[in-house]
Amino acid sequence: MNYSVSAKTLLLMRHAKSDWSNSMVDDFHRPLNKRGRKDIPGMARLLKCFGPMPDRILASPAVRAHETAEGIASEFRFTDGIQYEDQLYLASAGTLIQYAINQSDHVDHLLLIAHNPGMEECLQQLCGCHARFPTGAIACVASQSNTWSTIGKGSCTLQWFAGPQLVRALLKRHKGGA
Repeated sequence: MNYSVSAKTLLLMRHAKSDWSNSMVDDFHRPLNKRGRKDIPGMARLLKCFGPMPDRILASPAVRAHETAEGIASEFRFTDGIQYEDQLYLASAGTLIQYAINQSDHVDHLLLIAHNPGMEECLQQLCGCHARFPTGAIACVASQSNTWSTIGKGSCTLQWFAGPQLVRALLKRHKGGA
């Protein structure tokens, strides 16, 4: 087999802002709100500019995560399909890391779209970073290894981290010519 020799990159994305206006909707079926839907193109633009572009997208099947994954994928015309995994709904850091470990080494850049507190805990375990992970935020985590099987506690470096609020401010500043 001819596996990739590239170091592996894990993109962790928390689903975009969800809609809490209907108290009758259970947690799993809660959709994105207007702001969440509006933030997705900016976050996709961030991925396009700073990369890497994912080879595979795995997402929680919860409605808000599903809508986030579909929005991101459509913005950069991801054609390989999104894989929805039941275990990513409210997944622990350990579960998120296990999904990375189980990837084929043909995949160099994996995007996981899931929920807190698992995302914050995953970032902390992989990189030692303690960061608040707002809805819609993306962390780009790089491994020094060319195999997913070696991903683990303290084995990665945070390359960049940004949330929708920062992206909105940068886009507004850019459009304003300042």
